[in-house]
Amino acid sequence: MKHLSTQSYRWLQMHVVPFIALSFFLIIGIASPATVFAQQGVAPTETPSGGFAVDGNLLARTPDFAPFSADDGDFLPNESAAGSGGYVFTLTGLPLDTLTAFHIIDEYDAADMNIFTEGSKFNMDPNDWVWKSGKPTAKDDMNHVLFFFSSDSLGNIWFVGAGDRKKPKGNTYLDFELLQNPLYLNDSSFTSLGPDGGRTIGDLAITMEFTNGGIQPGLHIYRWDVDPQGGYDYFPLTPADGTTYLAANNDSAVVVPYGAFGEYIYPLHTYTEVAININEVMPGSYECMGVKTVIAKTKASHSINAVLKDFIHPVQVDINSAPVISVNDTAICQGDSATLTVNVISGNGPFSYLWNTGDTTQSITVSPDTTTHYTIIVTGINGCPSPPDTATVTVTPLPACFINGPDTICPLATEQYYGPDTLSSYAWTISGSAVILGDTNMQMVEVQGTGSCDSSFILELIVMESSGCSSTCTGMFYIVDTLPPVFTDVPDTLMLQCASTVPVASIDSVTVSDNCVGDIVVMVSDSISNDSCPNQFNIFRTWIATDPCGNTATASQYISVFDSIPPVLYGVPADTGVCCADSIPLPANVTAIDSCDGSLAVTLTEVVSDSTSPLYFTLTRIWTATDICSNMATDTMVIEVNDTLYPAGGGTMNISDPDAITLYFTVAPNPFSNSTNITFSLKMDADVSLALYNYTGIKVKEFYSRYVSAGDMVSVQLSPEANMQSGMYLLVLQSKYGIETRSVILKR
Repeated sequence: MKHLSTQSYRWLQMHVVPFIALSFFLIIGIASPATVFAQQGVAPTETPSGGFAVDGNLLARTPDFAPFSADDGDFLPNESAAGSGGYVFTLTGLPLDTLTAFHIIDEYDAADMNIFTEGSKFNMDPNDWVWKSGKPTAKDDMNHVLFFFSSDSLGNIWFVGAGDRKKPKGNTYLDFELLQNPLYLNDSSFTSLGPDGGRTIGDLAITMEFTNGGIQPGLHIYRWDVDPQGGYDYFPLTPADGTTYLAANNDSAVVVPYGAFGEYIYPLHTYTEVAININEVMPGSYECMGVKTVIAKTKASHSINAVLKDFIHPVQVDINSAPVISVNDTAICQGDSATLTVNVISGNGPFSYLWNTGDTTQSITVSPDTTTHYTIIVTGINGCPSPPDTATVTVTPLPACFINGPDTICPLATEQYYGPDTLSSYAWTISGSAVILGDTNMQMVEVQGTGSCDSSFILELIVMESSGCSSTCTGMFYIVDTLPPVFTDVPDTLMLQCASTVPVASIDSVTVSDNCVGDIVVMVSDSISNDSCPNQFNIFRTWIATDPCGNTATASQYISVFDSIPPVLYGVPADTGVCCADSIPLPANVTAIDSCDGSLAVTLTEVVSDSTSPLYFTLTRIWTATDICSNMATDTMVIEVNDTLYPAGGGTMNISDPDAITLYFTVAPNPFSNSTNITFSLKMDADVSLALYNYTGIKVKEFYSRYVSAGDMVSVQLSPEANMQSGMYLLVLQSKYGIETRSVILKR
């Protein structure tokens, strides 16, 4: 078949290829003798559906005779054929799963840029391989390599690979190396990360031998290991039955929908495919190997030191016989719980789980106090344990939470309470006998009591920091008022004379303050004692202040009312003298005023004394006024009746006007014992005499007589005679204008 144009190829792919595939196998089955498919069979892979038919063919569902059926899968779809067999690549060679299936195209003939040099051998350290640009021999020249990884129901990993060669000349050996560490292509060399001589102990090499005209391709499997000399080399393995399948198109051509070497059919002996159960082939501890690189190449023989020929670029893969797992890291706040769940990315279950905590479930819940690492190993159904994976639970300490503020507040007081500084958020709530005023999402909150004495309230604060961790704290605070009110400006003690001046008992007389807000009830009462009379008593005045919580305070004032001032008499005439009884003046109208009682009744008592005859006696008029508390006021007027002392008739004497002749007339001291000074001044020039009389009217002595000018101040000293007795005497100042008298008292 010659090269097809792009348009023709697309038409062929859509319409002709499925028909050719079906017709081709029908023709083969009818015209050819029975074909022996040595080492052929169906690999029990889960992908593609129906398992994978290792039959030397590319299309699913054909052939459909034992050991194959129309329900077997293959590399490419065959929707025109009956059955349900699945596929791995599209008709154009594109993988359905790019993580596990790969289609590598290598140039051929002169266009092939990658061939090994003659010195590169199969079992050499890949780091020593050298390549160049050049044309390989036709029997060793590759164009397409297909391979994929799948698993069976027991979780065993299967490798399925296929390759071609340009010409069926002689025998050709196609290798697939499955390396556990990466192999990279350089400009003319390779770099291998395998630690054991360029590979890793346990690496696999699968050699498929194309036969030239034979019906049974050869299969050789090698494992990289330590050689007896202490180096490394490939050693052959003998796989058990059912662990490998091999087939080549040794009996018929193969339809290639995606094209190969410029054609759409593989001629006889140019295509081969293999399936291998990696877990079952590998002995001992290597059965759970993982694959990182796949490289396909041709070589001169199946010898372990065969010279290498053509190759495709190394393909980096990530295939594990053991489950590939991932466990979540998480961050929690101190005191919280975290759920760790291991996610099985690849592998076949059922799975068993083993945490370093001893738990055997896929998820565990942990509550560490500090940042802690947790390790999990998952074992698949094939018994291969995953590499340990570690989850870190980062524990963030909770922010400090506290409430600062007074432990007690007054019933109606407003107080401020504070949480810790510089946190991301605050949330306050309150319960009990108080309310929050204003915002509840700030560091500070204002709380007001509701007036319930001896009660409490609970503040709760939730704080959160930027990490999202939060803490809650609560505090109980009490509404208490045990302090009594305080009195200020209490009236001082009063000493009063009259009841009328006692201030009214009033709550306004005092000032009261309290430590808490609220109405203060003030009451005042008087306690009266020693109330002997209306203006003589004691008052103990008491104010009692009670705050809203029943705390009381007492203040008192002592008021003493004692009327000790007697009344004042008004209108009592001065002492005088007359010559005879019928000249005695009528009693004056004397009044009395008391400071407490006002106007009082005045009683008059007249007493006659020193009477020797009707012409010689003394009349004493006594006026008396007594207030309600028995304070008495008395005043007297002495009228001396003496016919010899006071001439009868009008003359120039005017005894009824005692102030008519003097400007000034005093006696001091009075009473006296040794002497007294008499001082006087006249209104008019006159001869005057100054004499002393007893109260019987008898002159005791005259001790001054001379002319005195008006206005002169005269001072005379009076000394008592030796025979004078204690008592009242009358001092008489006489001039032609009249007389004036002064009573003096002598005390011996």
